Amino acid sequence: MERFGIQVESDQPNHSIRVNGLVFTDPTLAAGSIVRLLQQVEQEWFAEQFPQKLTAYQTFSNDQLDQSRSYKWLPMGMLGSEAAINIIAAQEGQLLVNAHPANRKKGVDPSCRLRCRCSMEKAEHILTICPHWRTTLMVKRHNSVARNIYYLLCVKYGFDTRHFNQMIEGCRQNGPITLYWDHPIITTKKVLHHRPDLVMVDEQSKTVLIIEVSVAWHTWLCDQEMRKHSKYAVNSTLTVEQEPATGEPFPVSENLATEMGRDLGCKVTMVPIVIGATGEISKNLRSNLNKLGLTARECEKLIERMARSAVIGSAVIIKAHCSIKQ
Repeated sequence: MERFGIQVESDQPNHSIRVNGLVFTDPTLAAGSIVRLLQQVEQEWFAEQFPQKLTAYQTFSNDQLDQSRSYKWLPMGMLGSEAAINIIAAQEGQLLVNAHPANRKKGVDPSCRLRCRCSMEKAEHILTICPHWRTTLMVKRHNSVARNIYYLLCVKYGFDTRHFNQMIEGCRQNGPITLYWDHPIITTKKVLHHRPDLVMVDEQSKTVLIIEVSVAWHTWLCDQEMRKHSKYAVNSTLTVEQEPATGEPFPVSENLATEMGRDLGCKVTMVPIVIGATGEISKNLRSNLNKLGLTARECEKLIERMARSAVIGSAVIIKAHCSIKQ
């Protein structure tokens, strides 16, 4: 035990055991104390070694992430153990897919097993890039995340809520409030991108919220927030091919926010909501949620729910992808 820094001494005359200075007369209690000390030593060793594992430690070393909120979904325990294991494996780069290092010596083709064959089959590709899932399971995951925001807006403005298996109407009105869900917004000056995920129009306070949701890999969260903001509040006229490279600013031109503000005479606020595919949260998300007019408690609960929705959707994608035989 000494090599673990645990001192155990037996005092036979007094029928007792001393563990790191604590005296026990009950051997069961002494054994329990030793086990807890060993667990503490193991945790300290893991905390020392884990940062050296560059791939597994990648989310913890990402300074764009809000570490305290990125794992709120995990201690809640509101998803199955298999899903949690797969998500942690994806997060740490340990999914046993074609591009995993364990398959290198086996001569496995590292490219994606599906028709795309356009990238190495890593968790990043499977969960955020693979075109095979982009129009199916990724859309379902995206909508699941967006529904959490829609639910709170319905509660805040007095709309009837919709169950997760119910279809959401494109346009709903309650007094001065109009809620749009994936609905085209018609403006006097036509722009290419005019169908954001959510729009809230308050004719009484003369305010408009344009909410755009995205699920991205944890290294792209801030870039995706900028692109979503630029797409609707800087330049809504560019096609995908015309959009600038990642990290570069959009050229200023006609945009949906400006056109809606001009047509409705309202103050328009663009709110990009981007969640990591394995539940990560950027440092900008909390301040973006403040624009929705929610309480601090509602914002924190919403963060956990959106992250959990993204995680569950990603777990479904992982299972569906890995179940396909090559």
